[in-house]
Amino acid sequence: MNWIIFVQKFLAYGCIGLLIEVFFTGVYSVAIGNKKATCQTYLYTLPIYAITAFALEGVSEAVPWPFYVKAFLYVPIIYGAEALSGFCLKRIIGVIPWDYGRSKFTPFGLINLKYIGYWLALAMVFDPLSQYLRRCLNFLAKME
Repeated sequence: MNWIIFVQKFLAYGCIGLLIEVFFTGVYSVAIGNKKATCQTYLYTLPIYAITAFALEGVSEAVPWPFYVKAFLYVPIIYGAEALSGFCLKRIIGVIPWDYGRSKFTPFGLINLKYIGYWLALAMVFDPLSQYLRRCLNFLAKME
């Protein structure tokens, strides 16, 4: 993969992750009664989403199973990336932006197990989304 495609995919995966997070937090704010539908994300998460997507892409290429079976491999990778990045951010900047400390479903405040259904749903759409992104980038590369 040349560096231009790498940067494009990195930014695309990172921005898609940010958009999903903005949508999720916005829907959640409406569900708890916020009439402004306030949503939020963290700039720190763009590279986290991108790197995690590259890891999932690597697993996708290495494992010849249907996407709906691979999704069950993706969820622990997603949780692992969330835990590792949360740990690193805590060490580097002193806080974890997505602090789950008050939840009873969180080990060490790094991940929240109550979101497993959402992560599984996202894992189910990763392969089709990734293939679509690759087709778009290949199309754009041929336009040069």
